[in-house]
Amino acid sequence: IEGVRIAVDDPAEPVLSALGEWSSYDESPSCAFEGLDKIYGYGSFEIQTYTEGGKDYIRAIYLIDDGCRTQRDIAIGDTAEAVKEAYGAPTHESASSLQYAGEGMTLTFLLRDGIVTNIQYLKDVA
Repeated sequence: IEGVRIAVDDPAEPVLSALGEWSSYDESPSCAFEGLDKIYGYGSFEIQTYTEGGKDYIRAIYLIDDGCRTQRDIAIGDTAEAVKEAYGAPTHESASSLQYAGEGMTLTFLLRDGIVTNIQYLKDVA
């Protein structure tokens, strides 16, 4: 995103530093990790972090409008069929989402009437 590689479980500090000033910020006590869950807003996308061992790591990446695309060129507004062409058969499919399991994370395309409305990369939590 914006020339910066962002991946689930990467250290957050270098990513946040490379992206520069965020447009919104929110935090809350974490239910799954130590410390705070923090959400940094950058307009077309948001990054959520978690704390482990006193350091923050990327927990989730949310693409919230068509200003960002996935590595396989999918964006908000694309069809479910386009997602399947780009990513293949989903791990889980329903009328409202297509999910693809990865190594320690899940990529989810939320759908309304067969159109992508939100894209989420989310760390799997046991």
